[in-house]
Amino acid sequence: MKEMEEKERAQGQGEGQEQRQRSEPGSGSGPRPRPGPGPEPGEAQPEKETEARLEEYIARIKHLQADFENYKKRVARERAELERLVEDRMILKFIPIYDNLERAFRSFSRNNDKDSFIEGLERIFSQFRSILESEGVEPIEAEGKEFDPAFHEALLTVDHDGEPNIILEEFEKGYTRWGRVLRPSRVKVSRPKTKTKTKTRAKIKIEEEQEQVQEQEKEGEGDG
Repeated sequence: MKEMEEKERAQGQGEGQEQRQRSEPGSGSGPRPRPGPGPEPGEAQPEKETEARLEEYIARIKHLQADFENYKKRVARERAELERLVEDRMILKFIPIYDNLERAFRSFSRNNDKDSFIEGLERIFSQFRSILESEGVEPIEAEGKEFDPAFHEALLTVDHDGEPNIILEEFEKGYTRWGRVLRPSRVKVSRPKTKTKTKTRAKIKIEEEQEQVQEQEKEGEGDG
C-alpha cells in the first residue's frame, strides 16, 4: 500500500511541475518568438568615422581660407609699400630740379638779371631731360613721319598734294618708356585730295546739245 501511495504522489508532483512550466512565458514545447532585427555588429562604427573625417576636412578648409585671406592682405600691403618706395625714388630725383628753380627765381627777384635767369632755366631743363632719359623716357618722332596708330593719335586730317598718311604737324608730343607708349603724339595727318567726278556720257551729250542750240540762236540773231 505504501508503495502505491508513493507512486501516485510522485506522479502528481510531475504533472504539477509540467503545468507550471507551461504557464511560464517562453516555456513549453511551442516555438519561441524571435527577437526583432537589430543593428549588425560594426555597422554604426563607419558612420561615426565618416562624420569625424568630414568635420576634419571642413576645419582644414576653413583654416586654408583664413590663411589665403591673410596672404592677400599681406600681398596688398607689400605692393602698396613697394609703390610708395618707387614714388619716393622718383620724387628724390625731381627735388633737385625744384631746388634749382627756386634758387633761379629767388636770384632773379634780387638781381633782375634776365640773361642769368634764362641760362639757369636752360640748365634746369637739361637736368630734367637727363632724368627722363635715365628712366628710359624718349620722345616719339612725329612730324614728317608716316602716321602709325600705335604711336600717334590723329586729331585732324587735311587734303594735301604730297603723299597721304604723312604727319604734317604735331600738336602734342608723345613719349615712350623702354619701348612702351606712355602718351601718343597728337598730330595732323595728310590725306589725298578728292578727285573731281568724271562726267557721264549722258551729261556730256546734254551739254553738247545745249551748245548747239546756243550757236543756232546766235546765227538766227545774226541773220535778223
